[in-house]
Parts: sequence; structure tokens; C-alpha cells
Amino acid sequence: MRAPTRAAALAGALACALVCGSVAAGYLTADVLGVLVAVSALAVVVIVVAWLGHALGRRAPEPVPAGAEPDPVAPFVSYRKIEAALKWARTSQAHYNRVVRPVLVRLLASRLAERHGVDLDARPDLAREIVGTELWDHFDPALTGTGSESRPGVDERTLHRLIDRLEEI
Repeated sequence: MRAPTRAAALAGALACALVCGSVAAGYLTADVLGVLVAVSALAVVVIVVAWLGHALGRRAPEPVPAGAEPDPVAPFVSYRKIEAALKWARTSQAHYNRVVRPVLVRLLASRLAERHGVDLDARPDLAREIVGTELWDHFDPALTGTGSESRPGVDERTLHRLIDRLEEI
């Protein structure tokens, strides 16, 4: 977590002064009812400011620690999701079929459509022919969501073969 900047500390101090001043003014003008009105109004202001800050996404990027290389793929969210899914391919057969296979199927469908004009859903027979029968079972969308938790997922060598095949298609 980053240390607060001088501007953030000043903003916090001003906010505290505003809260204390509003509560005091509310008490002086209308006793306890004035305090309740002042606190309620301040709560609404805080909620609106927090929502606007979140909605506008005004968060400064985290600085890269000294001596560390910035991650070149950090801005590529889709790449990160695919990478994360593939890292778990060996966990179990069920995990492969629920998480990894759908990612591979989406990538395969995209490659088949772009490079061969083949709709994977409409022509799975042709897709199987293009992929090859040896690897088709690892891509077959019909197996999505099935499998055993006790059986291992796909080994790293096979995963590399699948990715290489996707790149070739």
C-alpha cells in the first residue's frame, strides 16, 4: 500500500475540519436535531464524492518498485485471464473441463472462423478434421463441464502442443 501524499493528508485534514465545524454549527443552531441534520448532510456528501471518485476511476497507477522491470503485459486484461486459466490446467480433469477447455474452445472457434471460415458450433466435424483427431479430445466443446476432481488435468507437454496447434491453425 502506498503512503498518503501531502495533498491527500491536506484533504483529510480539511475534511475533518469541515466535519467538526458542521457538527458544531448544527449543535449551536438547533441543538441535537441540528447535529443530526449536519451529520446526515455530510454523510450524503461523502457517499457522493466516493461514488464519483470510483465512477471516474481516478486512481493513480501503482509505481514500479525501484530496480524492478515493469510488466509489459499488465494492460492486456484478456491475456492475463487466458494466462491464469492455463496455469491451472494440470489441477484436475474437472477443472480443465470447466475452466481451461472453454478458454481453448473460444480461441479455437476464433481461429477457425478467421482462418478457415469454419463455424465450430455448426461444423464440429470439420473443426475436428482441421485440429486433428489426436488433439481433438482436448478441444471438444461437448466435454465442457464434465470430468473427475480426482483425475489430473492436462500435463504441461500436452498443453504446449494444444497451444502450438492453436497457433498453427
